[in-house]
Amino acid sequence: MTKDKKLEATNVASPRVKSWAIVLEWERPDGTWYTETKTDIPNRVSGQIDDYITELENEKKECRLASFSSRK
Repeated sequence: MTKDKKLEATNVASPRVKSWAIVLEWERPDGTWYTETKTDIPNRVSGQIDDYITELENEKKECRLASFSSRK
């Protein structure tokens, strides 16, 4: 693979998480349920989730690069 092609492959936009929320599914005693979306997350929680999401993004990027490299 030429240097230009490799650079092109790494510059391809990888999917990135734009935003996230926590979705809670509440079950009532009668068996019915509803969902509640939380977007205001305390820093002590959101930092760990941000780190986890960054790991997921990096894994996805590595998979895309490996897939692109195997096509050459």
